[in-house]
Amino acid sequence: MYTKSQALLSGIEGRIKAAVSSYRRARVALLSLCGPGDWEQVYQVLHQNDIRGMNERTLNEEEQEEERRARALAGMPPAEHDLDEFGDPVEQNRRRILSWIWYTVAAGDTGADGLLHDDIRVEWTKARARADRWREELMFLEEEMRRVLMYCNWKAVWWSERKRARSGVSPELAEGLYAYAAEQEARERRWKEAWGRRWAPVRERARTALGNDLVDVEEALVVELDEEVQYGEEGEHDDLD
Repeated sequence: MYTKSQALLSGIEGRIKAAVSSYRRARVALLSLCGPGDWEQVYQVLHQNDIRGMNERTLNEEEQEEERRARALAGMPPAEHDLDEFGDPVEQNRRRILSWIWYTVAAGDTGADGLLHDDIRVEWTKARARADRWREELMFLEEEMRRVLMYCNWKAVWWSERKRARSGVSPELAEGLYAYAAEQEARERRWKEAWGRRWAPVRERARTALGNDLVDVEEALVVELDEEVQYGEEGEHDDLD
């Protein structure tokens, strides 16, 4: 099984190298006959890092350096993608960009039985699905940030209203309740200010990316409580009595 797999891979590599060599010879001949022109936008110079599948990406500088070190330690020759057909270093590319060989075709040429366009459609559909998912995640993130800030503002107002919510208590207890509520209100406002300042650049970039898809909702946050906790009842405020 291993031998068959190796033979299959070797056959594929051989056909790829033959096609690359044939294309480069044909391009050199066309350049000699016609000279420079608009046709070079279609029949571009084929670099070694252009020869890759749709789902493959060019290695970045760090990955290529690791591969070169591994090959040097193993006593292996440099990889083919380190040099182009002229012996020059391959241009580094940090972005995952589809090679031009998959989307550049001559006028009226649809590829082998139109399969080229089908492959492009599949790749575009997958890219669109990923972009939509990232866009949705961005919308969720921005909305979560907005809700946190709105909740902090609502909670600060809630604590402000609790400063003098108790009546018929001693001056000492009233002063303690006021101080505790004021402390909680100040804490909520500090959190809102700190988080708002920290998240402002992220939210601005999210608004720029989302554009009209982002709904700007800034009205007061209304929270309905099934049972409002009153001072003096059993619960989280027992220590105030």
